[in-house]
Amino acid sequence: MIVLGIETATSVGSIAIISEEKLIGEFTVNLGLIHSETLLPLIDQLLKMVRIKFSQIDGLAVSIGPGSFTGLRVGISTIKGLALAGRKPVVGVSTLDALAYNFFWFEGLICPMLDAKKKEVYTAGYRWDLSFHLKRVTPYLAVSPEKFIENIKEKVVFLGEGSQIYECLLKERLGKNAYFASPPLKYPRAATIAWLGSEEIKRGKVVDIHKLTPIYIRPSEAELKKET
Repeated sequence: MIVLGIETATSVGSIAIISEEKLIGEFTVNLGLIHSETLLPLIDQLLKMVRIKFSQIDGLAVSIGPGSFTGLRVGISTIKGLALAGRKPVVGVSTLDALAYNFFWFEGLICPMLDAKKKEVYTAGYRWDLSFHLKRVTPYLAVSPEKFIENIKEKVVFLGEGSQIYECLLKERLGKNAYFASPPLKYPRAATIAWLGSEEIKRGKVVDIHKLTPIYIRPSEAELKKET
């Protein structure tokens, strides 16, 4: 099975193509939220570089958030268009789930954090079980970092741009229990989106593209303005 994955939930966008055996190719660019300008050209370039035709792609996976409202809309709209054009199965993958998977096996809490603005982060807690399955142990949250960590009394590793913003605070509050992922592991990757998506496709858990929507957790600014 060959799967194309798209990640546009943060300022670092990426696309990847994987098979069941290997990573075939991946592009990652940190150019800010300009995914609408770069996404389709990068997909076309990657397909050409790895010498795979779009008709050979068996499925599509896209990051569905939480994250940047604009970035998520671009990624999901693009994947819907590709799915309709090529009649490909689609799955959506949580950005936080994919980010947590970057850090394989940690004897403690794994905590991806994305910047949610308003002095909050999008986050959740994860643990690896003894069968090497990553389990989410909290709901997806939009919360202040202080509130999220107030009851943590164990080792925790932080990933994501949100943890970078609040690194000093996390270190001050948690001391030696606070660990931070290295820069290459701080951002969600399209390769992880594609791999997690391929697992869902194999289980038959594909999504009706008309029902594919972002995980927002809280309303966007535009939605809040409509309510006032």
